[in-house]
Amino acid sequence: MPDEVELPPLRDITQLVWPFPSDVIKKNPSGGGDYVPHPIVEQRLIFVLGRPPTTELVEVVRGTVLEKPPDPKGKSARAKKGSPQLDDAVVGVILRMTVVIDGERVEVTEVGDCEDPHNWTTDGARLKDAFSDAYKRCAMRLGVGLHLWTKEAPKHYTIHKRFIALDRPDDEADVPEVPDTVPIDTTAHEADDSGPEAPSEPSTPPEVPPAKEEASEPPQPREVVGEIDWPKLAKSLGITQATAITEARALADELIEAGVLPAEAKPGSLQHIDAALAAPLHARFTDLAQRPK
Repeated sequence: MPDEVELPPLRDITQLVWPFPSDVIKKNPSGGGDYVPHPIVEQRLIFVLGRPPTTELVEVVRGTVLEKPPDPKGKSARAKKGSPQLDDAVVGVILRMTVVIDGERVEVTEVGDCEDPHNWTTDGARLKDAFSDAYKRCAMRLGVGLHLWTKEAPKHYTIHKRFIALDRPDDEADVPEVPDTVPIDTTAHEADDSGPEAPSEPSTPPEVPPAKEEASEPPQPREVVGEIDWPKLAKSLGITQATAITEARALADELIEAGVLPAEAKPGSLQHIDAALAAPLHARFTDLAQRPK
């Protein structure tokens, strides 16, 4: 057998800009594009750079958040009640991130936004929301997740292929040794991360909007949400995570269009399944598992 040829190492920058795989990319249920959960972004940085980035909170941005008048047709209790004006509330932060890429010190500064200050009851929670947004925007300036900001990717996102061609000009392989999947729970902190622009990670307000009052027969009591580990259930039935969330969203769309579920019930991930969707989704998964492969 011929001796194996040792491939030259990839530069840090090549690994940083390499796109994330589809199974770790999430859809923002409120719109605003796709996002990758904070723990996965952090792992990419630590893996490539060998240590966490150094961050400095440059400034806390405060301002007035206008009141939201009561909306009798609102879908949540808060929307119907309205929200008061917030004076001198945390609305954003300016964050500086410093790293060493391929032996050179790199410093980037970005602004993070608190997506909806009324979602949070304290300035501390607003600060955390804005900090998380600024952190991921700094990471994007370093190339991490940059493809999520690129329209019509992968058609218009080619920098990773150009870089690997420079790193390995004689190698036909186009997949570098970058941690695309991770062995830990990547959803543990999803609810804490958000961003105002695409890609953004949805903020999770402390209040859960109730289902429409006109929904005649809710499919399942809310307690069922805490009893079902949806990713684990899908795996046990032989259903991939990508197929499971696609089916969950399609089913939610059908029930929302039929007026059985409120629009908020459409899931953004398998970790956030509305109680009203639980029973029909469980039946859908069971049906999928029984279909001929």
